[in-house]
Amino acid sequence: MPLEIPDELQEEVPEEIKRKFEKLIEDPEVVQIAISSDMNLDGEYTESWLLATDQWVISFNSNHAKEPEIIQLPLHDVVTVKTRNYIGNGMLELHTAKKAFPVLRYSKTMNAKISDAAGFLEMLSGDGTGKEKRRGGRKRREGRCEKCGRALPHWSDSCPHCVETRRMMFRLLSYLKPYWYLVAIGTVIALATTALGLLPTYIFKYLVDSVFVPVVQTTAENRFRLLNLFIFALIGAHVLNQAVGTTGGYVMQWLGNRVIYDLRSQAYRHLQMLSLSFYNKNETGRLIARISEDTSRLRWFITESLRDLVIDFLMIFGMCVILFREDWQLAALTLIPLPVLAVGAGYFGEKMHRLFHRLWRRVSAITAILADTIPGVKVVKAFAAEDREVDRFNVVNKEVFDYSIRVAKLTLAYYPIMGLATFAGGIIVRWFGGRQIIFDDVAVAAGQLQPEQAFTLGTLMLFIGYMMQFYRPIQSLTRINERFRRAATAAERIFEIMDADPEIKDTKDSIELPQLEGRIRFENVTFTYDGEKNALENINFEVQPGEMIGLSGPSGAGKSTLISLVCRFYDVTEGAIYIDGHDIRDIKLNSLREQIGVVLQEPFLFHGSIAENIAYGKPNASKEEIISAAIAANAHHFIMDFPDGYDTQVGERGVSLSGGERQRISIARAILKDPRILILDEATSSVDTETESAIQEAIERLVEGRTTFAIAHRLSTLRRANRLIILEEGHLEDMGTHAELLEREGLYKRLVKMQSALSRIVAVAG
Repeated sequence: MPLEIPDELQEEVPEEIKRKFEKLIEDPEVVQIAISSDMNLDGEYTESWLLATDQWVISFNSNHAKEPEIIQLPLHDVVTVKTRNYIGNGMLELHTAKKAFPVLRYSKTMNAKISDAAGFLEMLSGDGTGKEKRRGGRKRREGRCEKCGRALPHWSDSCPHCVETRRMMFRLLSYLKPYWYLVAIGTVIALATTALGLLPTYIFKYLVDSVFVPVVQTTAENRFRLLNLFIFALIGAHVLNQAVGTTGGYVMQWLGNRVIYDLRSQAYRHLQMLSLSFYNKNETGRLIARISEDTSRLRWFITESLRDLVIDFLMIFGMCVILFREDWQLAALTLIPLPVLAVGAGYFGEKMHRLFHRLWRRVSAITAILADTIPGVKVVKAFAAEDREVDRFNVVNKEVFDYSIRVAKLTLAYYPIMGLATFAGGIIVRWFGGRQIIFDDVAVAAGQLQPEQAFTLGTLMLFIGYMMQFYRPIQSLTRINERFRRAATAAERIFEIMDADPEIKDTKDSIELPQLEGRIRFENVTFTYDGEKNALENINFEVQPGEMIGLSGPSGAGKSTLISLVCRFYDVTEGAIYIDGHDIRDIKLNSLREQIGVVLQEPFLFHGSIAENIAYGKPNASKEEIISAAIAANAHHFIMDFPDGYDTQVGERGVSLSGGERQRISIARAILKDPRILILDEATSSVDTETESAIQEAIERLVEGRTTFAIAHRLSTLRRANRLIILEEGHLEDMGTHAELLEREGLYKRLVKMQSALSRIVAVAG
C-alpha cells in the first residue's frame, strides 16, 4: 500500500527550485515530500527547501551566493533521520552508515512540520510504502508516533491518526455502567422498534394476497373485512412504532446527555487540577473545543449514532430471516448489489472523510485569519497592510474553494453509482420475481401446483418493500468504522485531558501549615521552562516575615518566574525554596496558596458583579467585609458612583471598568483574603499619576505585616521596599536597600538613571 503523505508536506515549490531539481534528477520522479524552511544551514533567516522522491532526497539552502547550497543523497543510503533541538532553532539530519548530513535548519515555529517530515522520510527510506527498515528493533522517535511516523501534536502525547479505537470505545462505554438498566431498556426498545418497523411491509404482503389479488377466491364481504383488519393493523403498528420510538429516543437522549454531563464534569474538574505548564503547552481554544465540541460529538454518538447502528443491524438481520424464509433463491439474488454498495460506500466514504478533513482545516485557517485581523484591525490599518491581509486571506479562501469543488465532484460521482447499484437490485428482484409469478400461475392453471404454494404478488411486494428498506442500513453500516473512529478520536482528546498528570501536586507526606509566618529562603534555586535555557540560575537569598522585597531588572530577567516559584506554579529544577523552614514541595498546595495573595499588572476580573469579584478569594464574606476591603483599597468611592453600586456587572474581564478601577478591585480582593504572603506584579505600571497615588495608598495598607514581593520599575514603589533584589538574565545581580544600591556602580543605578532621564523628557514634552 503506497504511503499517503499529508498535504502539509507537499507544499507548492517555486519554479526556480523546480528547474534546479529537474536538472539533478535524470529520470522523471514524483516528488513525495516538498517542505520549506525559514533558515539556511548557517542559521540565517532565508527560505530553504527539501524535496524527496522514492529514490532521492535533495535540500536547497539559500546563502549569500547566487546559487543555493545543494545536498543530494540516495534515499536508500539513509539509515536514520534525526531532528536536533538547539536554542532558538533545530536541525534535520540524515544519517548514512558512514556520516551524518545536516540538510535543513529551521526555527522553533516549524518544529511540528519538520518532525512530521522526518518521520515520513524515515518511512520512505524503507520500501516507500511506510514499512520501515528493521535496524536492531524499532525505537520510539522523540516527538513522533511509533506506528506511522507522524509528528505528535504539541498538545498531545498520542497520535490522532493511530487512535486505538477499540480501547477508546470500551473506555467511553464504561461510563454507561452506572446506568446499565437504561441500556437494557434501550436494547429492548430497539428490538421492539425493529420488529414494528418490519411489520407494515409484512402486513402489506397479506393485504395484497388476501384482499387486492386473493390467491384463494373469497367473497367480497370477507375481502372488505380483511381490508379493514389489515388497515387497522397498519395504523396500530405505525402508532405503536412512533410511541416506542419516541420513548426509546428519550431514553437514549437522557442516557447520552447524562454520560456527557459526567464526562464534562470530570474533565473540567481535572483541568482545574492541572499545572500551569499544561496550559503553557495547550492553546485555550483547543481546550475549550475539547470540553464543548468533542463532548457534543460523543453525545451525538451515544444518543443517535449508536442507537441507529443497533437498529440497522437488527433490521438487516430481521429482513434476511424473513426473505430467506419466503424464497431463499430470490433472497440470494437480492443480495447481489450489496458488495458494490459496501465497497463503494467504503471507498468513497474514506475519500470523503479525507477531503472533508482537509476542507475543515482550510475553513479553520480562515477562522484563524479572521480572529487575528478583525480584533487587530487598527494595527492592520496603521501599517497599511490591508492589501497584504487580503492576499493572505485569498490564498486560504482559494484552497477552500478548490477542496469544496473536489468534494462536490466526489459527491456527484458517489450518489449516481450507489443509485445505479440500488436500481440494479430493484430490476433483478422485479424481473426474477415477476418471472416466478408467471411460471407459478401457469403451473397452478395446469394443476401442477397448489395455489397456496405459488409465488404471489404479495411476496414480490414484500421483497421490493424490504429491498428499499434493506439498502439504507447497509450503507449506514459501511460507515460504522468512520463513526467509531470519529467518536474514538473525540473520546481520546477528552481522555488526554483526564489522563494528564499534574506536574505540581501534593505528595502523600505533604503537611498543612494553618498559619504561615512568611519566612522564605531560596537555596541554590535554578529553573528552566524548556530544558534548554535557565530562566533562573543559582539564586540564594532569605526574606524575613513582614519584609517587603522589591524585584527589579530588565525584561526577561526572571522576576515573574521567581514569584511563580513562590506560588509554586512551577517546581524548581534544582535547589529548594523553604517557607517557615519547610521545603515548599512538602506543603499542601491549598495550605500554601490560600495564604498567598496576588495583585497582577493586568488584573483579571470574572464576569459578574463587583462584590462577587472582591469576594472571589473568600466566597462566604459578608457585605460588611467586602465594603471594608473596598474602602481599604480606595475603591469604595468609585464603586458607589455606579447606579448599581457593588451589584454593578463588570462585563467580561472587567471591560466596563478602567485600568485603575480594575486594579483597586484586585487589591480589595487581596485585602479581603488577608494573605500572609503578598505578590505585587507591576501593580501601578499602567495607570495615571492620580490613580497611582490612590493605588499606592491602598498598597501601603495591604503590605503592612505581610511578607511582600513587589515587581516594580517605578522609584515610588522601589523606595518603599526594605530590600531590593536585582535580576539580570536569570542571575541575582545585586541585593540591598535603595540607598545602598545607588551608592554602587551597578545595574540598579543605571536603571534608575535611565528612568529619571525618561521622566525629565516626559515632563519637558508635557
